[in-house]
Formats: sequence, structure tokens, C-alpha cells
Amino acid sequence: MSDLIELGLGRVPWEPTSGAQLVDVFHRYDRPLIGVFAADDSRFFFACVAGEAEPLSAWWYCQLRDDDLDRLRGLDGSELPAVVGEMVETRPGVLALAMEGEGIVITQQVDNPGLVGELFGAMSERFQIYLRNVDAARGSGDLVAAGFRGPR
Repeated sequence: MSDLIELGLGRVPWEPTSGAQLVDVFHRYDRPLIGVFAADDSRFFFACVAGEAEPLSAWWYCQLRDDDLDRLRGLDGSELPAVVGEMVETRPGVLALAMEGEGIVITQQVDNPGLVGELFGAMSERFQIYLRNVDAARGSGDLVAAGFRGPR
């Protein structure tokens, strides 16, 4: 099986495939933001990497290695940001954008983790086009006005 998971458009980010089941949640706000889910006999790490309280959010997914789950379970909250950074910067994965009420709307597989920043920018541009198309279809400017303000 490939290390990269195929995410389902329209799915919530913490259950991004039809067979996904949450295994652990390490950080939550009003929804799971960092955790692990199982799918297809593998375990995957997920993290909201930008926009956790915004209508548009960015999410990172990568397959866990055998010892990763024990390591994650042993962390305290202050260590979590560094581990999220490590997972994003060193592992192939999938970057996704999700919109409140719409679920996952754009995904991009990332074989070279060093490109995540560039891809995030490109995906944000694609998302703005998506919003304009949705607005045109609905005859409303509200979604564009509520567009993503970027990481803080």
C-alpha cells in the first residue's frame, strides 16, 4: 500500500475516508485538530496546520510508522507543535484544504515534504477560485468575504 492516503472530498478532516475511525485525539478545539485515525489496515496522523478557528483550514496527513503512536501518546501538550512540524517537514503526505460546512474541498499529495509551504500557497489560490465559483453559483458574495485569512 502507498504511504499516501487518498482523501474523500466532502469528508470531515478528522474522518477523511469512508472507512476512517478515530484512534486518538491529541488536541481539539470544537473538533479534533491533531490525532490519529485508522484506515485500510494502517494508521495515519492528521493535524490542522492553519486556520483552526477559520472557515477555511489546512490539514496535513501522513502514514504513521510502527513506533509513532507510542511516541505521540507519550507527549505532553507543549511538545506537540514540534512533532507536528517534524511530521510536516520530513514525511510524504497529503495537504488538504477544508471549508466549514463543506468538508475537504482540495487535496494535494506531497512526495517532497520541503514543498509544503509552496503548495499551501498554491492551494490557497485554487481555493479562492473555488470560492468565487461557488459564490457565482449561489449568487452571493458572503463566502469570498469570509475567505481564509492565513495562519497566525
